[in-house]
Amino acid sequence: MAEKKKIKTISSVITGADATGAIYTFIKMSPYPYIIIEESGTIVFSNIAMDRLLLCRENSHTGLALVSLVAPAFRQKYFDVFRDLFSGALETGIKVQLIRENGSHLPVTLYRQVELAGENNARQCVVAVCDNLAEEHIAERVATLADQIERKAEEQIRALQATVQERERTEKTFREMQERQTLAFWGADMAWWEYAIPTDVFTMSSRISQILGNIYSPGSVPADDLLEHIYEEDRVKVVEAVRNHKEGKTLLLDVRIRVISHSCAWKWVLLRGRITEYDENNAPLRMVGIIQDINETKQFEDEHSLFFEHATDMFTIIDQDGVLQHINPAVEKCLGWTAQEMIGVPAITFTHPDDINNANVALELLSNGKTPPPVEQRVRCKDGTYRWLSTNVVPLPDHGLSIGIGRDITEQKEQDSRIQELNKSLEQRVAERSAELARQTDYLAEAMSIGQMAYWEYDLDTGEFIFDDAGYGVLRTTAAHEGGYRISASEFQKRFVISPDGPPLAECMANVHNADPQRLRSFEVSMRYGDGNSGYAMVRIRLERDENGSLIRVVGIAQDISAQKKVKADLERREQMYRSLFATSPMPIFVADTSTGTLIDANDFALEYVGVSFEELQKMHFTQLHDDASQEMVQSTFKSISASGRLAAITARLRHNSGVFRRVMIHTRAVACDDTVYAVAVMTDIDE
Repeated sequence: MAEKKKIKTISSVITGADATGAIYTFIKMSPYPYIIIEESGTIVFSNIAMDRLLLCRENSHTGLALVSLVAPAFRQKYFDVFRDLFSGALETGIKVQLIRENGSHLPVTLYRQVELAGENNARQCVVAVCDNLAEEHIAERVATLADQIERKAEEQIRALQATVQERERTEKTFREMQERQTLAFWGADMAWWEYAIPTDVFTMSSRISQILGNIYSPGSVPADDLLEHIYEEDRVKVVEAVRNHKEGKTLLLDVRIRVISHSCAWKWVLLRGRITEYDENNAPLRMVGIIQDINETKQFEDEHSLFFEHATDMFTIIDQDGVLQHINPAVEKCLGWTAQEMIGVPAITFTHPDDINNANVALELLSNGKTPPPVEQRVRCKDGTYRWLSTNVVPLPDHGLSIGIGRDITEQKEQDSRIQELNKSLEQRVAERSAELARQTDYLAEAMSIGQMAYWEYDLDTGEFIFDDAGYGVLRTTAAHEGGYRISASEFQKRFVISPDGPPLAECMANVHNADPQRLRSFEVSMRYGDGNSGYAMVRIRLERDENGSLIRVVGIAQDISAQKKVKADLERREQMYRSLFATSPMPIFVADTSTGTLIDANDFALEYVGVSFEELQKMHFTQLHDDASQEMVQSTFKSISASGRLAAITARLRHNSGVFRRVMIHTRAVACDDTVYAVAVMTDIDE
């Protein structure tokens, strides 16, 4: 009946106010247990009645998977029908047992109520939690009241029968109390124990073997035997806890220890009890308590502690006044402060003065129960330096606390600053480079103009050459005179090419994709320029292909080399004249490199003078031509003409390979050729 009433009440709220907020408000104020879960099974909200049902703190289940609260024996059943319950296909509810905060198991039935749309349209479902034990208790109370009414109505007539019934009812109530006590111990994985202090004997209930295995037998055992089953490091802890309670130092015996289980593994249990009987001298005689399996709870606590203690992010807990209550080791590692130095101090104390305003805004939002946006601020370290932290703070209004999660972004900030500086530098360099490229483009255009070079392109589709104004300038004509910037290969050959060797130009360009790339790099063409004069052009062609090797573009450079050809011909003529004079001269002539002093050339007459071959001469230094007495004067003169380029005349002794010396008059001068300076020496035999 209570379940139907709750479902009807929620439905009326939905009809009266079509808003998720109204449903949350109704559930929060309801005296019946409710939870809101997502499709994944995560609890997103639980009301106070639910928290009280499980004997836990308010809102302590938010973010947990519902299955984590289900007793292990019922989890498979929960997984099998949860989807049907969430979708509404299951109307009878799920009967499971939930784990309470004290470790006991509570039988409940989960009923789907309504579906909600959460954040990002996530599916949520309101679930009513019905306490089966509470229902049984109510039914029993109703039956008892009915019996009382019936008994009072017939009290005058059936006094004796009423007495018998009262006794039976008392016995029934006692049995029920025993059953409920047994059920509570069973649900909480607990067993009771009794310790006779004078005899040092422990007595344990039958539940002990069900919790820890058959190695623990119900009945009485010496305390020393029981200690043998306790983990060695925990034995001292138990003995000390018992002694402190016997001496009145603690109100309760409350200690967590590890004991050996039936699987020969160590299991965490809670040992709790108190002294219930004293002798006339106030000496303790009897202690009673419970032993409870807390292995799963301890494992959860250890995992939580490991996460908190070993997380690389910085975790802090502050109260509603902004005072630090707890920090994890990552905070100490980053800032250098110890927990003792930071706990109890307002968090804003460590904030950089320039960032305090932003920190105050965040604290104001937290005091109003709102979540502030992420804050980037500088925090003071113990050594006086500051580090940049990015902090997200989440308020927990029901607990009067806020959790802060921080991450050190100092290196990132420094990197961002360097990137900004690099960007500015890069922008400046790009601007400078752009200006330089513009200048280089102008210089290139000027250089091409000076070098009488021009760029051209060949259209593979139309078979036409494409020239710009500079290209027509090299051809000594204009686009207006030629009728545009395009000219066919056959027309170009007719207008500008003189008696080409090989096939016509149009045929060559049409088959350029099959041409030898080495031959296209550079070749000369006899030209008839637009001004009517003949000359030569140096042509260089570049073929561009795609990834499949197909020709997609033909471009090239043309340079008027008529003047260079003329100069080259003149140089060749002068070279022939020089070589003729050099070879037929009646006087010995030597040539040396001024940078190294190595002899690089000599005429036949000079070779006879020193008695060596041309190959031997090229391995000699000019000083090897003279005797020791002439070395200083010869080297001084060599340096002088290398620096000044003037003609110099000296007298020295010339060495012959046979060891004979002759006096010669040496006329020498430095001559520059390309980038090298040579010393040319003409010798006259004074002895002759």
